[in-house]
Amino acid sequence: DYVEEGSPYIAKARAHRELGDTALATSTLLEYRKRGGYDPDALIALARALGDAGRTDESIDTFEDVLMVAPLRAEVHRDFGDRLSAANRPREALVEYQAFLAMNPQDLAEAHYRLAQTYVTLEDRAKGREHLLYALETAPHYREAQQLLLEIVR
Repeated sequence: DYVEEGSPYIAKARAHRELGDTALATSTLLEYRKRGGYDPDALIALARALGDAGRTDESIDTFEDVLMVAPLRAEVHRDFGDRLSAANRPREALVEYQAFLAMNPQDLAEAHYRLAQTYVTLEDRAKGREHLLYALETAPHYREAQQLLLEIVR
């Protein structure tokens, strides 16, 4: 029942994952979280595993927990935004993508592209176009951004 630093739950989940048993690794991390575990890396792994398994609502709940203990990790905001988008919650995804961009991620084109997609989903074509142009300014050959821009201007 120990969930502090060096918890056996984390070691057990890692062992299951390395042996290829992702379902057991996920259930171990779910138990860890249920008992109050708060290691950001473990919770991020859990949130991603849940999302990959199609358990979007549980993934979103876990990402909310992650943000309580690790609010300054850009990739968490990006992945959380992706899960919210997948759950058809674009307004909430927009907030996460804005936070992702504000953290000056290494791939600025990706950050602007995700914002553009979300603005287009929210039917704000002007803001979508603006962020697509920023994405293409950073990475002129970004194929997905080029295609979305063509869709918007037509």
